Amino acid sequence: MKAILLVALLAASLPAFSRQYIQCGSSNSWDRAVVNLNGDQSTLFMTTGLGDPNELRILKDLYFDSETDTDLIYKTNQGPIVDYVSVPKSVIGKYSNYFIVSMTLVNTQSGYSSTREMSCYSAIYND
Repeated sequence: MKAILLVALLAASLPAFSRQYIQCGSSNSWDRAVVNLNGDQSTLFMTTGLGDPNELRILKDLYFDSETDTDLIYKTNQGPIVDYVSVPKSVIGKYSNYFIVSMTLVNTQSGYSSTREMSCYSAIYND
């Protein structure tokens, strides 16, 4: 009986938290993106890729913005460039070998906007 109570106490005291790691790539360029969904600690990492001799790397905090019938939409809000990342609800919290994520870049100063779709896979990690 004591052992059961001890196990129950330990299970209740351990945080049951996990993060979702989503890696995306573009088939027509070296561009890559990594989305880490981890509550208030979510991030978006983008790179032009190792094949680019002038490789550019960007890391931004990512926040939940809204949802549609099919997607959860996250956004960055650092500086004049805002990035929107639309992740299918069907892959949230699941391992997946292939799905499409839509990424939209908006320059709030000039009004320029560009959207691209990237193929992705995801993994779940318990922290």
